[in-house]
Amino acid sequence: MIKNVIFDIGDVLVHFRWKQVMIDLGFSEEEIGLLYKALFESRWWNEWDRGVIPEEEVMRHMKEESKGLEIQICQFFEHKGELVIQITDTGINPGSGVLNHREGLNKETLGIPVIGIGVPTVVDAATIVHDAIAHLLENLEDSEMEEFLGELITPKLHSMFVTPKDVDETVKMLSYTISEGINMALSGTNA
Repeated sequence: MIKNVIFDIGDVLVHFRWKQVMIDLGFSEEEIGLLYKALFESRWWNEWDRGVIPEEEVMRHMKEESKGLEIQICQFFEHKGELVIQITDTGINPGSGVLNHREGLNKETLGIPVIGIGVPTVVDAATIVHDAIAHLLENLEDSEMEEFLGELITPKLHSMFVTPKDVDETVKMLSYTISEGINMALSGTNA
C-alpha cells in the first residue's frame, strides 16, 4: 500500500515556466528582472505558495511594495494558470475557478484523502480584454492605463468565460499526459 507520494516540482516533473509567461505577456527584460524580485523574492509569494494567505491579499501586498509594477503584477497573476499543472492534497472544488462553486471532493466530504490535479482550460473575458487593450495603451502612464482599463472592464466581464475551440482535444491530450506521468511515477518505469 502506498502511504505517501512526493512530487518534486523543482523542474523534475513539472517545469515552472515563469519567465516564458512574462515574455509571452510582452514584458521587457528590465520588467522581468524587477518582477522576479517583486514576486518570487517576496515573503508574500512563499506564504501564498504554502496556501497560508489568499491570492487577493498577496497581490495587494505585492502591489503596495512594488510601485510602478501594479499592472504587470495583475497581468502575471491573471496568467498564473499557465505556469504549471497544479497538484494538491486538499482535494478539488469543481467550478471554483469560474465562480460556479459546487460541493468539494475532499477528505471532509468523501472521508478519504483526495489528491487533486488541476489544469486551467478557461479564461475570463476580462483577462482577454485587458491583455488585448493593455498593449495598445503602453504609452500611457500606469495610473492612466489602470483607470482606463478599470472603466472598460466591467464586473460583468468577470462572469463571462471563454474556452478554446479545441478544448476537447486539449483535455484528452492533457489527461493522457498526466495519467502517464502518474503511472510512471508510481510504477517506477520509464516510457
